[in-house]
Parts: sequence; C-alpha cells; structure tokens
Amino acid sequence: MSELKFYSFYHRETGAIHPHRFATDDETQLAANIPLEHIAIPGDHDHRAARYDIALRRVVPIPIAQETEAEKAEAAHAQTIRDIWSLEASQARAVREAILTGDRTRLQEIDQQIAALRANLQAGKNEKRAAD
Repeated sequence: MSELKFYSFYHRETGAIHPHRFATDDETQLAANIPLEHIAIPGDHDHRAARYDIALRRVVPIPIAQETEAEKAEAAHAQTIRDIWSLEASQARAVREAILTGDRTRLQEIDQQIAALRANLQAGKNEKRAAD
C-alpha cells in the first residue's frame, strides 16, 4: 500500500486556495477530484490562512487584518447594548423579591449598573461627535 498524500487546490487566476482538500494513496484518483479552474498542489493548506502566490509559485500566508478603531468601538457599543438587555432581563426576579420582601437592594444595584452602561454609551457618542 502507498503512502497517503494530501492535496490542496488553488484557483488558476487568483491563487485563492479552495476549501476542498483531497487525500489519496492512489494518485490516479487526483485528476477526478480537482475543482474546475483549479490546480492541485501537494499539502494540506487552509484556505482561510493561506493563498498560492502565482508569481512566487508557492503558498504564502494571508495577512491577518487588524481591527480598526471604528470596528473596535462598534463592537464595544454592541456589547454594551447586549449587557444592558441582559441586566434588564434579570430584573424580573429582583422585582419579585422587592415586592415579596420589600428589599429593593438588588433592584437598585441592577438599575445602577444599567445607568453606568448607558453613561458609557453616551460618552462613546460624544467622543464620536468630537472626532467627526
């Protein structure tokens, strides 16, 4: 029995690695498994992390895009909104406890957390306006 060999495929014009990979110990099966407009190359290459540089004739890593400040701010804003929703959803238990026991401590804590998060949202909006 032959040794198992792994193959990846790159697009003949763009060099993009195809997500489909192929392993075989019978190289006669390779031709029937090459995607249209692609070329087989030896190796098990991840299409998300590499591409084939046609000029260099080799697989090269894809640079990882750095998140921009605007994207970071947008993600932080979305997370703050989710945190507020989560706290608001947790109020039902605190309301029930306040009604049954008269102790509003937990309800006030939740309200203070929501107020702080809303203040952060407002501060973020003010920073964005100042930057524009």
